[in-house]
Amino acid sequence: SGPDSANKTSRLDTAQVNAAARRKLEEAQRLYDSAYRDYVKGQYALAQQGFSQYVQTFPESDLADNAQYWIGECNYSQKKYEEAIQVFQIVLTQYPDGEKAPGALLKMSYAQLALGRTPAAKENLERLLVMQGLVLDDRLEVRTQAFVAELGGLFGALLVVGHRLFFGLQDVLQ
Repeated sequence: SGPDSANKTSRLDTAQVNAAARRKLEEAQRLYDSAYRDYVKGQYALAQQGFSQYVQTFPESDLADNAQYWIGECNYSQKKYEEAIQVFQIVLTQYPDGEKAPGALLKMSYAQLALGRTPAAKENLERLLVMQGLVLDDRLEVRTQAFVAELGGLFGALLVVGHRLFFGLQDVLQ
């Protein structure tokens, strides 16, 4: 017992803390990955459970905003548009600077469209363009799928640009 034994104890404590932290990170990643696999398989209720558990267990993690977003996607995929809107709003409120904020705003707009709330959807798509630092001018020519023709004009262009921003799909504009 002396200074050397105190240093050894301190090093052991630090190693134990590091090992516990590493196990917690691995557990978090496993839970997130499992929930995401369930989502990809179309098991939305199960995926939603997993993502909800993730958010509750690891609310401060780097993937908490992603998990919250995927809860919204689970609702959206089940055509639970009202619930999806509420969850996407949580993403925007709790994680306004998170990487999923633009996607949440876009998918909230889609859910609003599905519920016939076109003015709210248009407002959110305009917010998305501002969030992304984009401005549309009158010369923007967009040839797209049938939904743009139905929505028409600037709103259709906003929808397509928002979709491209989020998904990076080249085939939306042809």
